[in-house]
Amino acid sequence: MRLSESILKGLTEVRSGSLFNKFGVKKRRSVFFFEEILADYVLAGVRKKKSKQFEESGYKWLASGFPESIPTFVRTFPTSFMNTVVNRMHITTGAFDSLKVSVLKGDRIKIEVENPFTTRVHGKNPTERGCWRAMVSAIYGREAVCVHAKQSRKRSEFVFRLGKRWHPPKCKDRKTYLRLNREGVETGPNLSNLLSRKEFVLRDNNLCFKGHRLVYSENTTFHLAGIYCLLPKDLLRISEKFANRLFERTTREKKLKIVKALFEATGWGKLSVSIRGKRMVLKMVNPPYGFQIEKDNWVFFSLVFAGFLRREFPRIKLRGSKLSKHILSIFYSL
Repeated sequence: MRLSESILKGLTEVRSGSLFNKFGVKKRRSVFFFEEILADYVLAGVRKKKSKQFEESGYKWLASGFPESIPTFVRTFPTSFMNTVVNRMHITTGAFDSLKVSVLKGDRIKIEVENPFTTRVHGKNPTERGCWRAMVSAIYGREAVCVHAKQSRKRSEFVFRLGKRWHPPKCKDRKTYLRLNREGVETGPNLSNLLSRKEFVLRDNNLCFKGHRLVYSENTTFHLAGIYCLLPKDLLRISEKFANRLFERTTREKKLKIVKALFEATGWGKLSVSIRGKRMVLKMVNPPYGFQIEKDNWVFFSLVFAGFLRREFPRIKLRGSKLSKHILSIFYSL
């Protein structure tokens, strides 16, 4: 099943301000985000010798919450599970075109991935290695150590050696995660109605906005980026540069309206913006919470939002945030 089919058949639960991926054992709150921003951001991290932090971020993302969604009986046939259920699940969400898992001598697992979104832009992404390390550890129940990695724009290949029994990192329990991640509302911009109006299009199992691909991801990854591998100046610059390619010059009011609708439709909560003098407040009702045990962190999103508006507000700066009863207020100076 492709991404377009998953949305039409309800495997992706669509509301204004929220998206829930219901494919698999347990549903998870997900968001869409621009592939080019993520790729350029990881590349900036690699150039600044932050590959290890990005790999650990990918590892913690998949290791948080995912293991408890795997039935224990899966470990009696882990390779078959990865070649069928995991393969189908990620093809559905557009993460890659195909996955092949095989067992090698010496307790080694080989992963072959065709057209992974993580490397389509620049051909190298340490986050992908961390994700597969967590996936193999969780499904085989043993610590996976990467002994071989090869990445290109069209293909990734990894070999992991299995070690001692694996213990997942602490994270929120699923009950807490779902209590925090409430469903959005029926009214307002949502992905389904924007697709019907051709503002978003589905092309080759990818969601696109004005010709630019968005990737579908459980939202914990963005909290971890803010906690472990934040590069504020790079993220602001990358977001501004991308937004200037994406949007034509327009008035401040129209730009705010477009950006607000874009992020609401892609699952980031219900947004409202107020400006008084040189201060702006972005309010997010029902923002996406992560699985990680650490305090939720929306700095990554806050900086991207600022970058998207930097042409209209050249002096915009993030000043902080406050969370109260499912309402996140993000403060900027202008």
